[in-house]
Amino acid sequence: MVSFPDKDKTEYVKIGMPKEMVEEVKRIIEGEKRLGFVSIQEFVKDAVRKNIMEFGEYSNGQHKR
Repeated sequence: MVSFPDKDKTEYVKIGMPKEMVEEVKRIIEGEKRLGFVSIQEFVKDAVRKNIMEFGEYSNGQHKR
């Protein structure tokens, strides 16, 4: 399991995304309320977290398929 620091202690940086991707994320958030995302930031953090978990397993030699 990937653990992340407490929100109060986390430093943030800005990143850029193509406008088309942002618009698609907005469409998903607004159209799929059942997913529970209330912001683009939440959606993107969740997607990145899932990739870190998946690819972190690869880089640690632990990925099993």
